Amino acid sequence: MAELLKMGELAARTGVEKSTIQHYLREGLLPGPAHRPHRNMAYYSADLVERIGLIRELQTRRSLSLARIRDLLADHQSLDAVRRWLDQQELNIEPSARPVGRKALRQETGLRPEELERLEALGFVRPRKQGRGVRYSATDSATVRSVGAMRRAGLNEENGFELEHMAIYLDSMRRLLAEELDLFSSVLGKASRSQTIALAEAGLEGTSALLVALRRRVIMDLLEDAEGREEIE
Repeated sequence: MAELLKMGELAARTGVEKSTIQHYLREGLLPGPAHRPHRNMAYYSADLVERIGLIRELQTRRSLSLARIRDLLADHQSLDAVRRWLDQQELNIEPSARPVGRKALRQETGLRPEELERLEALGFVRPRKQGRGVRYSATDSATVRSVGAMRRAGLNEENGFELEHMAIYLDSMRRLLAEELDLFSSVLGKASRSQTIALAEAGLEGTSALLVALRRRVIMDLLEDAEGREEIE
């Protein structure tokens, strides 16, 4: 028999206030009780612990509205499917996507013209001239959108973060990819460099999702370690 939890137990498991969970229920983000023996007693599926965790993540880390979260949960068959879809949207590197103009990208991301120019100077993006303007590829657009999301989340000048600080990501990615290609080359043996790079590109979706998941895992580990040290002190 599936595990059932009272509202108080559900709140304790998730670290979310009962009033917040009740609000999620009213907004249609959570299914109703799995078992109600009488009017004043209700039991909920323990599966809601993971669902509530995802809702909180989408609210706090992705800045999505409850209405948008409700639609995402309704449109996908599982919580993992929601995560995969969100990760792909965040990366947004579909090769078939149309190039985007500078003005449209600025309006979408909220970045200023000088910020886009700094990203170009840092090597984050490489727009191509087209007529009197420039166009950003799907990969460049994804990069700018990601930077815009980071700025909105608080990695901005107001908090002491300059765009130049984000160069650590590009530098780290270059080192990581160099190690990845070396690994593939040693495994594949006589494969050419172009074949090795093609293999890395073929596995892009999986490795990108892995990097997102591992980053989340490491952050959670660091938070738990920090909380543990604070309790000791």
